[in-house]
Amino acid sequence: VTDLMESSMGNCVGIIQEAMVDFYPYLSRTFVGSNGQDLLREGFYSNCIYSLKSGKPVVELIMLLSSQEWQIALQKYFGAAFIELINEGRIISHSVRDQIMSLAKEAKVILDDRLSDEFTKREAFEVYRKYTVKELITEAQQYDRMLVSIKKRHRDVGEYLWKKIYDSLTNELGVWKGDKKAENAIRYLCLDRWEDTKRRRFRLVPNPFGSSHPGATLESHLRDMARQLFRTRAKISASSDTDDESNRSFDIPDDNNAEFVSSPELDFGLGGPIVCAVECSMLAPGVVLPGNLTLTTSTLYFTVDDDNVETKSIDPQVLVYVNDIHGRWSFDKIRAVYSRRYLLQNCAIEIFLANRRSVMFKFADSQTVKKVINNLPSIGIGKIYGAPRARATSTLIPSRLVRKCNMTQKWINEEISNFEYIMFLNTIAGRTYNDLNQYPIFPWILTNYKANEIDLNDPANYRDLSKPVGALDPHRRNKFKNRYESWQDDEIPAFHYGTHYSTAGFVLAFCLRMEPFSTLFINMQGNKFDSPDRCFSSVAQAWENCQQDTADVKELIPELFYQPDILLNNNKFDLGITSEDEIVNHVKLPPWAKSCHDFIEIHRMALESKYVSQHLHEWIDLIFGYKQRGLEAISSMNVFYYLTYEGNCDLQAIQDPVMRAGIEQQIRNFGQTPSQLFMEPHPPRQMKVIVTFTLVVYFKKVFNIISMKTVVTNNVPIAYVKSCTQSSSMSASVITISYNQVYAVNKWMMSTSVNNNTLSLLPATKLIFNIKNYTTPSGLAQRRLGEPMDQSVTPSTHCFCCICENRFILACGYWDKSFKCFSTETGKLTQSIFGHWDVVTCLSSTVDIQSDNNDLIIVSGSRDATILVWSWNGRRERIVGENNVIDAGAPRAIVTGHENGVVCVECNGELGLIASGSIGGPCLIHTLSGELLHVMSVPLYCQRPFQICISDHGTIAVNFTDNKGYLIVFTANGKLLYERELEERILAMKLSSDGKFIIAGGFRKCIEIWQLRNLRLCHSMTNCDSSVRAIDLSHDERFVVAGLASGGLIAQSINLSKWSSSCFYS
Repeated sequence: VTDLMESSMGNCVGIIQEAMVDFYPYLSRTFVGSNGQDLLREGFYSNCIYSLKSGKPVVELIMLLSSQEWQIALQKYFGAAFIELINEGRIISHSVRDQIMSLAKEAKVILDDRLSDEFTKREAFEVYRKYTVKELITEAQQYDRMLVSIKKRHRDVGEYLWKKIYDSLTNELGVWKGDKKAENAIRYLCLDRWEDTKRRRFRLVPNPFGSSHPGATLESHLRDMARQLFRTRAKISASSDTDDESNRSFDIPDDNNAEFVSSPELDFGLGGPIVCAVECSMLAPGVVLPGNLTLTTSTLYFTVDDDNVETKSIDPQVLVYVNDIHGRWSFDKIRAVYSRRYLLQNCAIEIFLANRRSVMFKFADSQTVKKVINNLPSIGIGKIYGAPRARATSTLIPSRLVRKCNMTQKWINEEISNFEYIMFLNTIAGRTYNDLNQYPIFPWILTNYKANEIDLNDPANYRDLSKPVGALDPHRRNKFKNRYESWQDDEIPAFHYGTHYSTAGFVLAFCLRMEPFSTLFINMQGNKFDSPDRCFSSVAQAWENCQQDTADVKELIPELFYQPDILLNNNKFDLGITSEDEIVNHVKLPPWAKSCHDFIEIHRMALESKYVSQHLHEWIDLIFGYKQRGLEAISSMNVFYYLTYEGNCDLQAIQDPVMRAGIEQQIRNFGQTPSQLFMEPHPPRQMKVIVTFTLVVYFKKVFNIISMKTVVTNNVPIAYVKSCTQSSSMSASVITISYNQVYAVNKWMMSTSVNNNTLSLLPATKLIFNIKNYTTPSGLAQRRLGEPMDQSVTPSTHCFCCICENRFILACGYWDKSFKCFSTETGKLTQSIFGHWDVVTCLSSTVDIQSDNNDLIIVSGSRDATILVWSWNGRRERIVGENNVIDAGAPRAIVTGHENGVVCVECNGELGLIASGSIGGPCLIHTLSGELLHVMSVPLYCQRPFQICISDHGTIAVNFTDNKGYLIVFTANGKLLYERELEERILAMKLSSDGKFIIAGGFRKCIEIWQLRNLRLCHSMTNCDSSVRAIDLSHDERFVVAGLASGGLIAQSINLSKWSSSCFYS
């Protein structure tokens, strides 16, 4: 039995023993005896626990548990306790289960959130990765395009340099000149894009792509072909060599795409990281070039898309006239940024550059325009118009922008000319040379084109500026009025005129005879010239058509007020024969104009006349003002087709590409009205009353005379005079330099006294001025300019040059082949500039209008037959080398072409020209960068040029000292206008700022006022005691200051306005 019990119960005993020991605290309360005693306490406790711990045989343990006390306890208490234990276990298990379930749910939520976050992060990472990859690919493509653009640009620069070398060797002064062309070959010219500060384009440059377009003549309009063609070719001679010339290739091998480039600098740097890159189109006259615009932190790039269908569709003959198709522009070369319209949508910008040119780009929408402007330099529209120089200025609408400028008040106060103001309004209103459909607009001025003489003081000779062109003729005005009143179309609003006063076709018709407009016109007309009867062949006929033809209400273009070559058929185009058997050649001029230059001169004078000044505001109201739209436009008969106005059509909202293309074509054909600038009547100009001032001169005592004399260096001729007489300048003075190189600083003092009784009419009744010897702060009034000149050099007015408000003097003629810079105040040498291989003989200076600082351009001529161009840094006050290196180093340009030593030179920053002369050689015209433009055709009897002056208005005066002397006037493009043989030689001369007069003096011992036009002598002032050796004008041109051979200095009052009236309005 024992064995059976141990074998069957042996495994349970261990569990029971462990349970009894481990759960003693609980079992001691449950196993209670019959008397309530604790069966596990003393008595039984010791035995039980001992039995349990000692691991006694199973039999003994079973006997202990089978005892009566234990059985009673098990039956009486253990069941309930077990049930209670089970219940408690259930409760605990349920609680634990609930807790576990809650924790499990929370864990699931946490895990789900983590999974969601990880998924979101993974998705974001994937998006960012794809975006980054896309951006990197795009950036890489942008850099690839930039590198391709740089490569193409370098190719263009190479072609440019190759053409420059070729032209320098084969031009009429080159060593291979005999191989270039026949004597009677045509020299083709093209209008240069260089603009002066008044936005005039004077310069014509050699055109290597020029042609007479022999195949463009409209044959159907030629009469009697055999006879008439013979007559045409007799009058318009074109050498057979021109075809060979037009087909000449300048291409680098393996590259057949040659374009003009305006900047020949090579630069392999990218200008920093890319900050903005957008698709756009470059707008040039007659051309829209799709491409990409890329902006770095310091540079702007444009790359044309050569694979685009629009690019491939452009005529190559037109494309050669488009500059900068692979352009690069440094931010420091940007001078102004304008928001522009294209097809009446505000989606373009125009950037004006330091090289006096502009580029225009069209974008997808106005937001892209703002994005690009925000990444360009914060310069606004520049400083010329007085507007704030900020990016916000560039984004202003024209009507707000015009109020930010000070030009309107300047015009009212007669501080600027009518031409300047009209050009300003055109610029602000979005008119540009880069878009022929938005070309600048100028008014018809005169009505008398048939008389032999014209009086510009007679109002009858002027057009009524208060009416549009279409309303000037009463009969035609009634037709337009009836059209408007009888209009019944529900979709198209009523209008007076179906054509506009400015379209691309009108512009090209006016400029037909000048490239690149000739090529553009032929391209627009299907590779043919227009009918000879419709060509712009006569000024009078063009005016008659504007009065009679209901489809012709055009206004004029600015070139008709400054560019005479627009009227000349210099390229010998065969424009055909009219129905009246008249050959179309040069434009026929009115009888009162002797030449094209004469017509332009009188036409410009008419624009600046008193009548136009008094009524110009009325024309401004029609074109730019409150009569442009609304009820005022209706009452003024000034309503055009609705698609010519901004805001009448939103091209972005048109989804149908065919319809959109049709609307765009209509806008191009109908013309575009300028942006409205003024919502109220424009104020009229305040015409000043011309008065004669009483001059009171203080010299020892007061004399009521009109001139003053003083002796600077007794019996030593004065070689040079320079006045700096601005009343605002604290250092107003007149510098004189004598033949012995002694210079004197003569203080110029002027004051005004006001008469209260005449204050409303006269700004001043007395002008008091005094010229006296001025003692410098160092205590000396006269000093000598360094060492003596070379013995072979005769001091003259072109050997010296005063700059920076007379604070520095440049002098040449030294034996060491240098020219030197001296401080006026101390007389000390501040810099010696070397560069020539022989003695420097002449100097000239001009303001560097390509710079925003007070920088100058210095030009030096030498006996080594070269001219060097130098840069004067206004901040450092010295001549600097490339990249503003302090040492002068190399010049910015070397000008060649003379065979003999250069004896006179003059530079002009407004025109960007250098004119120079040499003994026995020609007088040449170069650009400031050294390219030869023209050779002035000097008569054979004029071999000794002495002095050259260049006018800002496009004329050049040359003084020759052959025999008794000659005075010759050329255009800025080298054409001889007027010549006159003098009674005595002129030794000094000065051009007036308006380009109308030459103030000269010489051996006649008088100061002469010459009218530039026709070289007519207007006045002579004969109060000089010796010959005049140097001459200059005060800043207001009311006084002429002259240095005499006796060493005296004379100041004489002049009234150019009086002589202007008598000379030009006769």
